[in-house]
Amino acid sequence: MVAMTAALRAAASLLLAATANCEQAQGIASLRGLQHLPTLKGSKAEAAKGAIRISKTNSMIATISVGTPAQEMRVLVDSGSSDLWVPSKRCRSCENERYFRADQSSTFMPYMRETPNGLRPVGVQIGYGSGQIFGFAVQDCVQINSLTLENQSFIIVEDAALPPHREWDGIFGIGWKHLSSGGKPVYQHLRDIGSHPIFALVPKGGEGAYMSVGVDADAACKPGTLVW
Repeated sequence: MVAMTAALRAAASLLLAATANCEQAQGIASLRGLQHLPTLKGSKAEAAKGAIRISKTNSMIATISVGTPAQEMRVLVDSGSSDLWVPSKRCRSCENERYFRADQSSTFMPYMRETPNGLRPVGVQIGYGSGQIFGFAVQDCVQINSLTLENQSFIIVEDAALPPHREWDGIFGIGWKHLSSGGKPVYQHLRDIGSHPIFALVPKGGEGAYMSVGVDADAACKPGTLVW
């Protein structure tokens, strides 16, 4: 198991500091059952369509942006999990090309849990068939192609035991809520803002494909080709 090391304790302290800096301006995302802050704009999301890359291991890899200003991340699209996570810049064991720098995002906010010792960041540990990650439940703006989700829940990873030489930085889980460990999954956020909670993964020949988010599945495919 991934242990709570000195580095993780330091990361938790930094999250506490981040909360202290922004709680007066934004309020605290209090963790009573991972309560989710509402989307600020509250408008219905428009469908977003963008290319995804198929890796040599037949994995689907999409590019998203996290934070304000946006930081680009490559994520593995995973139908067997429902959490979104990205590696922290402090994660020395992650071995990534890209890392999320929470201190550079003006909209970043950690989830906090009330304890006898005051508010504390909420640790999250997830095991996969190929390894495990440990981080903290947070929220920030997440952009998927042309679609922006404000206050989207995700996990900022501070320690990981994963296979080396990966072609992706984090994981974008599109599975059901009962699989989630780090707050509200993206599909639930889509539903809450009046968009279709649907991800359509459509091959386009060769080694490529595209992913439509928030659109009716029939509209994402050539008419008459979709079979349920």
